[in-house]
Amino acid sequence: MDTPQRAPETVLVVDDDQNSLDFVGSILEDAGYVVIPVRDSNRVLPVLRKKRPDIVLLDILMPGIDGYGVCTLIHAEPGAEHLPVIFLTAKGDPEDIVRGFEAGAVDYLTKPVNSIELIGRLRNHLDRQRYERILSEEKERFRILTESVGEAFILLDETMSNIIYTNPAFERIFGISIPDLPAPFSIMNSLVHPQDLGKFLEVIHNSIATKTGFNSEFRIRRPDGTIRWVWARANMAVTGSTRNVVCVAEDITDRKIAEIQLIEALENEKDLAGTIQRSLLMNEEDVQVPGIDSTLVSIPSTKIDGDFLDMYSFGLVLDVVVGDVMGKGIHAALIGAGAKTRFLRAHAKLGASCSDGTLPSPARIVEQVDKGMAKRLMSLDSFLTVQYLRFAREESYFEYVDCGHTPILIWDGDACWAYKGTNPPIGFIEDQKFSACRIPLKPGNLVLVYSDGATEAGTPESGQFGEERLFAALRKNVHLDTDALVKQLLREIEDFSDGKRSFDDLTLAAFRVKAEKAPPPSRYRLDREYAADLKVLEEIRTQVRGMLELFSSSEMDEDTKYGSVLAASEAATNVIVHGLGKDGSKTFSLRLESFEKWFYIAFRYQGTDFDWARERTPSVLSMDEQGYGLYIVKNAMNSIVYTRSDDGLIETILSGELRG
Repeated sequence: MDTPQRAPETVLVVDDDQNSLDFVGSILEDAGYVVIPVRDSNRVLPVLRKKRPDIVLLDILMPGIDGYGVCTLIHAEPGAEHLPVIFLTAKGDPEDIVRGFEAGAVDYLTKPVNSIELIGRLRNHLDRQRYERILSEEKERFRILTESVGEAFILLDETMSNIIYTNPAFERIFGISIPDLPAPFSIMNSLVHPQDLGKFLEVIHNSIATKTGFNSEFRIRRPDGTIRWVWARANMAVTGSTRNVVCVAEDITDRKIAEIQLIEALENEKDLAGTIQRSLLMNEEDVQVPGIDSTLVSIPSTKIDGDFLDMYSFGLVLDVVVGDVMGKGIHAALIGAGAKTRFLRAHAKLGASCSDGTLPSPARIVEQVDKGMAKRLMSLDSFLTVQYLRFAREESYFEYVDCGHTPILIWDGDACWAYKGTNPPIGFIEDQKFSACRIPLKPGNLVLVYSDGATEAGTPESGQFGEERLFAALRKNVHLDTDALVKQLLREIEDFSDGKRSFDDLTLAAFRVKAEKAPPPSRYRLDREYAADLKVLEEIRTQVRGMLELFSSSEMDEDTKYGSVLAASEAATNVIVHGLGKDGSKTFSLRLESFEKWFYIAFRYQGTDFDWARERTPSVLSMDEQGYGLYIVKNAMNSIVYTRSDDGLIETILSGELRG
């Protein structure tokens, strides 16, 4: 592609000597310049106005107006103020040269003219003039640009101590003008909002220390009192040996107002969603059954959550279901709402199928929900932790199905116990079987159910509230009624968290067996203490057999009696061997108790934490003490509970159900 050719420059040559005029003109024309010759100094201005030359070669000694006067007239002409003039003179005295420069000439050449010197000097001044013109045009474009843009441009020295330049937008944004530059940069300290000044100064100091730029947004308070939001960014600029900081500030007030309004709208939407969530997922009704004092408090989190809770009463039976969906947000709340509905439908469906009017067991209810939800939860990469609790006041038991939820805390009058089940959460696997755990419930016993929002409450400085603090708070306040107890626990959690709301829903539910109502009489009860010696197993088997013999054949067949005796023997063996190390100086207690429809066998001791309930399937190749016997225990009994109290006691409870 051809490079565009630059138009030839025009040279105005003024000399009263025709020979000199012709000689200089021929040199210039041979060099490619357009020559305008003028012999009369009085014609210079008319020709100048018409031809607009790029440079003037001017003889000094001329009749009429000499070269000094003509040069003065040229630079007084509008548009020719910076037109370069080179004097042609036979006079080379220093005072003549100085007078020529004072008249406005840029150079001089002595006659006779050397052609090479003439072209070189001419080219030099024309290039210089062109560069100055380009620079002037660039400056003008930059001026127009900086004055028309909305951002403020601020040029600082390397140490960011002084403002060297600002454009008009600076005054529009910050509300002040800086007439005298440079000015101290500290003037900005009076403009930055007091609440943002600390952050602003920290950003500036870090930028100076690291010699890097910065990005920051902050508020300013203009002299007229208005508050504006500003986003500023700065970078180092190096020109030769000079380093400066170029800062651009943009007024983002409209955007920040829109952001704040959006956040407020989202918060209002979240609050509304939280209100809907609580009304749909949290049962805030006062559900009471005779003989059970209950109190429930649920505090919503700062986010929409998937926690849910429901309660049903059936005569002297109170059922409670609590759940927590993995994750946060609308999807978790929707899954929670669906799960709560599933439990209600399962209860109604299974209850209608019980022709004798009995209630469906908690395990069957949870299994029914699992069948309807597990596969769908797995497809959503989600799961559901659940506790289904049943308080059967008339039968003196507390029964629960735990699917990976937080422990249940029970105060039995002497110690605080934490109970956990072994069922995985709903949505882990399909068609899993669920088992319920049953323990005795006596007058004065208190049951506390809580969500992980209670134990995980806290601050980055304090850490989490944790189970140990919850244990201690329960023990300290267990004498209070359930309403006062729950309020006190919440107060201690909030104090620990400096009053900050949790990112999880916080649920506390307390249930106490009222002491004023006489408990149902037991058909049989035995409390004994034994030494940790395998010799006592025979007597334990005899005692268990004695309790079971009170049951008629219609209530329990011989195989079930035999299996229960064997299970009690195996459980006692594990307490003696693994829990107490067959140390005859140590003891353990045995309690047997039976009621109208169920019975239990409980062992309690202080010793090694051996969770024998987590047995493996036995193998004929390894008939050891940790396999075969434990397998029998689980399969012979309806329920196995293993737990530890807050003061180190270990308890194992085996329970069985009577027929009919």
